[in-house]
This record gives sequence, C-alpha cells and structure tokens, in this order.
Amino acid sequence: MASRRGVWLFALACVALLINLPILYSAWINHRIAEDGITTTAEVVDAEGVPDDDPEVWIVTYKFTEEIDPDQNEYQIQVDEETFNYAKTSDLVEVRYLDGKPGAHVVKGHVSNNLLLIMVILGDLALLGFLWLYLKVGRRDSTLKLLATSDVERSRDAAYGVSQVSGDEWVVIGEINKIVGDVITLVTVGGREVQVTLAEHENLVGYQQPCQVRGRELPRS
Repeated sequence: MASRRGVWLFALACVALLINLPILYSAWINHRIAEDGITTTAEVVDAEGVPDDDPEVWIVTYKFTEEIDPDQNEYQIQVDEETFNYAKTSDLVEVRYLDGKPGAHVVKGHVSNNLLLIMVILGDLALLGFLWLYLKVGRRDSTLKLLATSDVERSRDAAYGVSQVSGDEWVVIGEINKIVGDVITLVTVGGREVQVTLAEHENLVGYQQPCQVRGRELPRS
C-alpha cells in the first residue's frame, strides 16, 4: 500500500509539473530576455486587427528582418493603444529578443493574455482537490482490516510485514499498539496499521508485544 501511495503521489507530482511547465518555461525565457536580450525594431505587417466586437483590443502583426530571422516568420500580438497607434504610423514595433532565437522575444507595449495563467491555476486547484481527497479517503482506506482466522500468537520473527498468502487471506507480523474490545491494531513495517477483529479467536499476546496472526480481508467501507 505504501508503494501504491508513492506511485500515486509521484503521478500527481508529474501532472503538476506538466501543468505548470509552460508558465515556468515562459518565466525563464522572459528572465533571459530581460538579462541577455537584444533590443531592435520589427516591421509591422498589419496593424488593422481591431475586432469589431471589442474596440478596446489592438492587434499587430509583425516580423523581424531577414538578418535576424531568415525564415521570416510572422507574429501576432495584442498591444496597448499607444503601441498600436505608433505601429500604424511608423510600421515598426520595438522588440527585445534572444540572439539566435527570434521566436523568444517580447514586444514593448504588449498586453498579457491571462488565459493560460487562469487555466494553470484551475489545473493546480483541481490537483489540490484530488490530493485532498486522496489524503482524506485514501488514508482511511490504507488501513488493512482483517477478520482473524487464527489466534494472535507471539512471534519470534523480527521481520515485521504483511503477506497475502492466498485469495483474501493475509499473515501479519507486527506489534500490538491498540486493543479495543475484540479489535486489535498491529503496527507493522513502515508504520502501517492493520486492524484485526478477533471474533471467536483469542489474543494471547500483550500490549506492545511482537505477534503474528492470520486473517481474511474485510470489505472496505
């Protein structure tokens, strides 16, 4: 069970990394551009991209010189009104880029799109919800509950553990840390707890003593 828990936590960590990777990568690139970037001007291809249904949005299409970007890729970005008006009159926008990587650049006056950030935050919240449910419900389910099929006897085996011997029958070697009525709780390897309902069987071992017992797994509630 401990191994299964580790796998689930590792999987959640991998998903969290994948969700946050674009934001982390973007932040790293922006940091590099701020530290090592080269400032230049790019040619405006189109500065007429104002959507009719939202007059407060200004979009420009631009490209670098062939010397900077031999592929002559065109880029499109939302900018503020001042940058848009300057682009229309001068056919230029100010850009800071990484040498040899024109695709990694920032346009002066650009307007950030928070859609990606919102999606990442929602994804992180969903993961936190899954983690909370796992810790809340999974912790409860992690306790193995058995109905004894033998008396609880003293064990000379120092190797505490839980072994499935056949079907739903288990052998548990551990130390008794709780006795409530006919239910005892054993602590075994890795601190894992196993509850054993004795029913017609007896506990022949005292509190905090190493013991061994066989039992059938009870349905999980």
